Amino acid sequence: MNTSNFEISEIKPEDIKEVLEVQKIIWLATYVNKEYDVTVADIESKDFNSPTRIKSWQDRLLKDRELSNFWVAKDKNKIIAFCIVSRESDRNKLVAIYVLPNYQGHGLGKKLMEQALAWCDYNRPIFLDVVTYNNKAKSFYEKFGFKELGITPIEDLAKFPSGKTMPEIRMIYNKLT
Repeated sequence: MNTSNFEISEIKPEDIKEVLEVQKIIWLATYVNKEYDVTVADIESKDFNSPTRIKSWQDRLLKDRELSNFWVAKDKNKIIAFCIVSRESDRNKLVAIYVLPNYQGHGLGKKLMEQALAWCDYNRPIFLDVVTYNNKAKSFYEKFGFKELGITPIEDLAKFPSGKTMPEIRMIYNKLT
């Protein structure tokens, strides 16, 4: 698979529904976990394509591009990956990098990460939260210099309507140190 055939561009409002479907596919492939009692039903309960969720993502997309950016990668016209990054007052946050399972391992995640890191303000640390049992993602982030902080954030992303949560760990990258 040749990643030079993939187009990476800023997201458009009409891409959001497909991005949320990509997110759902990846969550089902990655986060179902017997040890932590995370089930297919838990993930499907997130209602990825609800009008409320779509509206929330559209609102985020329309915010100031100086504070956040959102890219999609396409194979022909099909969205196969996406990346979200934001600048906060004292740090940058890598919100998400998701690549469909069939496209993983071919350098697409690396291209998205390089684009995200280039966009960040290097005078501030870059942090992210990753599910603790997602060893593939943690290894990917470590290759770019991210290190675990030992902080366990619990945010809306990891919560399900059932009250269950996916355990997360915070990682940080600081070019200044």
